[in-house]
Amino acid sequence: MTFKEKEDSPNLDVIRRLGDELRGFRGLLVLGVGSFGHQRAIRYRLWEGVEGRQWEWTDVRRSVERLASMVIDSLLDARVPALTLSLPALWRAGEMDFSPVQGLIDLGLVPVLHGDGFPDPKKGLRVVSGDEIAARAASALKGVEGVVFAVDVDGIYEGDPKKREDAGLIEEISREELLAYAEATGDFSGGMRGKARFIASIPKEIPVYVVNGLVPGRIRMALEGRPIGTKIY
Repeated sequence: MTFKEKEDSPNLDVIRRLGDELRGFRGLLVLGVGSFGHQRAIRYRLWEGVEGRQWEWTDVRRSVERLASMVIDSLLDARVPALTLSLPALWRAGEMDFSPVQGLIDLGLVPVLHGDGFPDPKKGLRVVSGDEIAARAASALKGVEGVVFAVDVDGIYEGDPKKREDAGLIEEISREELLAYAEATGDFSGGMRGKARFIASIPKEIPVYVVNGLVPGRIRMALEGRPIGTKIY
């Protein structure tokens, strides 16, 4: 939903149609921070923690919330009853407690979370990606029928499709194969290596789809069980 090369650059075309693609959706939406968070987080070295960087943490969060606000506007315009939640507010005894998220879903609402900071006894706060949130939520929430990761390529490839025209799309792959492949090659599909560990942690009974969120209709098709991309079983 953002152009990663330039800081604070939303892909408004994708954001505007997201509401239409999620019309009737029931579940949790997790946003990556894209160019509204990555550059700042790197500049501020936030992986080292919050100590001495309190203002920097809040600056990043202010930026990410601007992106989340655009997404909420798109969802509400499509009459998707969405609302944002704060990840730190889900802190319970050092763990993420998704019971408030479950309660909102049970009420017919669509909670929206995004990559964020989470309380940590050593660092004060630690960076938590949208991928990690999605994986943890899938394990904690009831009745999860599937998890969809929307990325900027058509799925998982045998190599980086942005660098190799002959990289073949993998239509189906097991969690074990995915994790082994990522560890053996060191990278795959241009930037998806970090997703492998979190995808592999999602309960096996929950299918996972990786689809191209830049192509109109792909997210909707995945939600309807007709994915064009990669299925991970």
